[in-house]
Amino acid sequence: MYQLVYVGDVEVLGTTTNRTIGQCLDGTLSPELVKGKIILCLSGYSYSVEKGLEVKRVQGIGFILQNPMNGLESNILKPNINTAPGLNILAAWSEASSPTKLPDDHRVVKYNIDSRTSMSCPHVAAIAALIKAIHPDWSSAIIRFALITTGILACFNSLHVIYFLAFKTSFIS
Repeated sequence: MYQLVYVGDVEVLGTTTNRTIGQCLDGTLSPELVKGKIILCLSGYSYSVEKGLEVKRVQGIGFILQNPMNGLESNILKPNINTAPGLNILAAWSEASSPTKLPDDHRVVKYNIDSRTSMSCPHVAAIAALIKAIHPDWSSAIIRFALITTGILACFNSLHVIYFLAFKTSFIS
């Protein structure tokens, strides 16, 4: 079993600011404190792949990416509905940027496989809009809870379908 540590406890002093603390940015992690551990990094300021490269550079085992909490309003949905992680989505990709967007990556591709919550966001937003149309009195928080607690994945003839029990509706992915 590996030890899980918060990135703020293993950063090199003076390499971060109040705005960048906890971000797992390039050159901020202490090899002595990270080696052999799993790091909890905060999202923001850089792509996940860059955070992973920094953890790898200092010989960490892996990292967990935490989305920031929405402290403004409970009715504003964060893009982190657990039923829609957006894993390995094949999508068109601009030939103006590399697949990783890193300065040393000069590859050009027409398509890329990406795995982020934002890859499934349009689908979840559409489902939430349909649910809101069926239940106009439901708040965003109730819709989010219903999506998280009632979605099940089924496969019919190689077609993945998420069926939402609470709404007796389905979504094909």
